[in-house]
Amino acid sequence: FVDQVMQRAARRVVSVAAPARVRELSRGLASAGYAASSVTSTAVSGDLETLLREAQGADMVVLDATAGSQTERAQLQHALARNHLPYITLTSDPPGAARAAVDRSLGI
Repeated sequence: FVDQVMQRAARRVVSVAAPARVRELSRGLASAGYAASSVTSTAVSGDLETLLREAQGADMVVLDATAGSQTERAQLQHALARNHLPYITLTSDPPGAARAAVDRSLGI
């Protein structure tokens, strides 16, 4: 357990979701030990470049289904891939499931 928390502490994870959901995801990831930050979905529809700057250097971007419209999420996925930023997508998974998905993706 301690080893997992130490591995998580060395990883930066950025959550992208609607305001209420992003707080829930970030809290869950931070409580598991990740260096978690967040971007609300308003940034997806407003300024994609700002969002990409926030995601630079992240070990993982968690893109939630509440992050903008389907078209906006597709644009973001394309931009993340184009910039070689790793990401996972979530539906309405609880924060514990988000942590498990990030752990799996990062090999923790």
